[in-house]
Amino acid sequence: VPTLIPLIIFSGYLIPLAKIPVYFKWLYYASFFQYCFGALQVNELAGRNFTADCPGELAAEAAAELVHRALPDLPLPPLPNVTCTGEDYLADAKLWPVRYGGLHGYFGILGFYLAAFLVLAYYVLSS
Repeated sequence: VPTLIPLIIFSGYLIPLAKIPVYFKWLYYASFFQYCFGALQVNELAGRNFTADCPGELAAEAAAELVHRALPDLPLPPLPNVTCTGEDYLADAKLWPVRYGGLHGYFGILGFYLAAFLVLAYYVLSS
């Protein structure tokens, strides 16, 4: 457990890569959870379009609410239909353009981790 908690914390899920201090970035790249999470995000978000809860839409709604509170009698134009893509989200998470050769690269790295852990477990248990 003491080994897994830092790997989970610095996997990019709880603390985004951009906010991890420089002296802890090595934990991000050493965390196999990061590669699992990255592969999941790329698989689910690449090529998708979203029309609800986009950052632009949320900002426009917040601005309209502020104007409505300050000037309740002022008629406001309808809010624009904002569309964002999965690639926008992935770019914000520093996962787009896809690194490590795409999904195949992520699975290759995870396969390397699996092989390394199996070899390590074999040597520890056979001693």
